Amino acid sequence: MDFYCTNPGGQRFKFQPSDCSITFPRLVDKLESREMDMEISRNASRSVRQFAEIVAVDMGIPIFRGYVESYEIDSKKTKSLTIKGMEYLLNLRYCPGYFWPAGSTQFAAMFSDTLTDLTQPGLLALANSTMPPDAAYEIYNATENIIKLLGWGTSSRLQNCSLYGIDYRYVRKLDESPGSLTDLIPLDNAFYRDTSDLYVKLKNHYHRGWYDVGGLLAENAFDTSVRLGTISQPTKSITGSLETDFDPIGDLIVDLALGHGFYVHIRDSMNNTYIDINETEGVD
Repeated sequence: MDFYCTNPGGQRFKFQPSDCSITFPRLVDKLESREMDMEISRNASRSVRQFAEIVAVDMGIPIFRGYVESYEIDSKKTKSLTIKGMEYLLNLRYCPGYFWPAGSTQFAAMFSDTLTDLTQPGLLALANSTMPPDAAYEIYNATENIIKLLGWGTSSRLQNCSLYGIDYRYVRKLDESPGSLTDLIPLDNAFYRDTSDLYVKLKNHYHRGWYDVGGLLAENAFDTSVRLGTISQPTKSITGSLETDFDPIGDLIVDLALGHGFYVHIRDSMNNTYIDINETEGVD
């Protein structure tokens, strides 16, 4: 078996642990099932750091992909790593307040990992894109409802990603002010950013105080690298309405699938982890 590591901000390299055990059921009833424990020598030529991405490959097929959650170093200079399946990150992402109505919300939209203008947001898209509700801000212009998000300019992890606002029904793509901050004032549902900060203006039909409750999405700026795989019935509608209030997104995905009689399967590639939602239990 081959093992690959990508440290935060680094390049992928191959390494070999001195010992390894993996627990990886493909059929899960919670997103905490997959875990890998391994030991590596501290004298290895390249160090595996905390939060590094680890991929285990067997006969050319990725069988496990996760991140280093924690490690310990013993007196023998051995580093013991605990590696969680990448999908575990979904329970470290919390769903902002939103309402998905029964009957008109289909599985494909409910679990989607992509943001599309004037559509319902999917749970995986929210996991990868929701701005943290505790982001530092100032009310830059109360009359025009312009909010300044401190430190979220182009030099931040947002860089030049697309922005969306969440209203009472859909996500709406925001327009970027083409010139200066002054040009933002006559616009609606738009933003301006400089190197340091981000300025956002939303129309009044957006809920007031959106900057406190996760009402802004920055496309894949907080990417878990978890994507939607296959859905055996993508047009199936949810049978009960769902209203969220900062619930762990991983739990929401599993509970929704199981509550409708479907099974959740996890599979990996070298660069992504996929969640499949199928009618059949399949082979573990």
